[in-house]
Amino acid sequence: MPTNALRNEAARLLAAALEAQESGRTLEAHELTMKAAECLEDAMSVEQLRAASARVAVRPLRAQS
Repeated sequence: MPTNALRNEAARLLAAALEAQESGRTLEAHELTMKAAECLEDAMSVEQLRAASARVAVRPLRAQS
């Protein structure tokens, strides 16, 4: 999932967690918050992977004789 989609999903889950908390459904709020955190962790992992791959120097392969 693209990072923007992961962040949007996290925002949606956090909004639902707040609603659940306000309604007294603390366990549901906790579960939704944990799912949101997972989405944000996944988004960070994707960004870190992209940053790491951008730092790797790509060299052309030499023709073997």
